[in-house]
Amino acid sequence: MFKILIIAVAMLLPVSEEKRMDTYISEEYQEYVYEVAEEYNLSPELIVAMIETESSGRRKVVSSANCIGLMQVSPKWHGDRMERLGVTDLTDAYGNILVGCDFVAELFEKYDDVYAVLMAYNEGEYHGAIERAEAGEYSKYAKKIVARWNELREGERDEYISEDSSEK
Repeated sequence: MFKILIIAVAMLLPVSEEKRMDTYISEEYQEYVYEVAEEYNLSPELIVAMIETESSGRRKVVSSANCIGLMQVSPKWHGDRMERLGVTDLTDAYGNILVGCDFVAELFEKYDDVYAVLMAYNEGEYHGAIERAEAGEYSKYAKKIVARWNELREGERDEYISEDSSEK
């Protein structure tokens, strides 16, 4: 009960000035991103760049492929993940970010390369995306997100995305 109260209070607090990113994504969604990204050891800036690209920050958007919400999660492909995480509504911003980050973290465990991860997230793992990423043939989607990620991180070194990186 106490842990739930702390989380609820933390969710009401605004994103601190030092954490606030230069994005149109709401402070509420940024706070969710910071919380969930930290839990999965992911870069919050990467997740915000993905949200900007996937949904333009619209939590209720549904694609023609029936992908839903901020991170455009497919209930068809992620039903088991949703059940495991207790997420029932992908238009709920926090739940959508949780499911999306869980998947991104799983992809980083497999590939440890941001381009491969992004291409697998967008195209699926079994359509040649990994092979193209390994050959240095990056998709427009992956390039766009990495460029935006770099902007959000305010010019930090590219080594941040290297294999030796502790934050993904």
